[in-house]
Amino acid sequence: INVSRISSNSPVSTDAVVYGYSSIIAPNCFADNVQWIGGPNILLPIVNASQSSSSLALSLRMIRESVRRHPPNLEMLQAGGGYRMLALLLRQKRIMDVTVLDQCFAFAVHGFVPGASDKESSKNKTAKNDPNSASALSKVATHRWVFADLDAMKYLLLNHQVWDLSGAGPELPLRLLTYFNGLVVAHSTHAAFNSRRLH
Repeated sequence: INVSRISSNSPVSTDAVVYGYSSIIAPNCFADNVQWIGGPNILLPIVNASQSSSSLALSLRMIRESVRRHPPNLEMLQAGGGYRMLALLLRQKRIMDVTVLDQCFAFAVHGFVPGASDKESSKNKTAKNDPNSASALSKVATHRWVFADLDAMKYLLLNHQVWDLSGAGPELPLRLLTYFNGLVVAHSTHAAFNSRRLH
């Protein structure tokens, strides 16, 4: 196929001809492209530019996807001070809500899916009235959670200055404690490992 003949009417010399089902371009994944341009720390200005909690959660998701299952990017984020800078930006933003908390928790815990607990509770109409609904949710959602990133836990979740708890009310601390409990509940496959890492 000569692509240059498609785009112009003038006679063009053929430098190469591709036969069969070959690929001319082999695209990289998002994480490889982020590594190539400088690592996940290059995405931190997007967090700084966020004006709402939804845009902040999306920018955190973008950074999280760039380090998920990509050791070089994760190393750059940990060693390059990315988590410390991210914590500083989150502290300055002060637009925390449950979606931002979910994204931050997903940095530290492998197997956690942000928003999954909200979908489960919306399916179960009695979740708000039943005091045991959080434990029922955790049996489904927390079965394979693994506490994977100590730096994310230290700088994003255990740093009380990041979370504006005085302005948030009891919802954020209760949700965070429920998530921590989900790491060590008896039915969790990795409960012993998670409890050792939390101590």
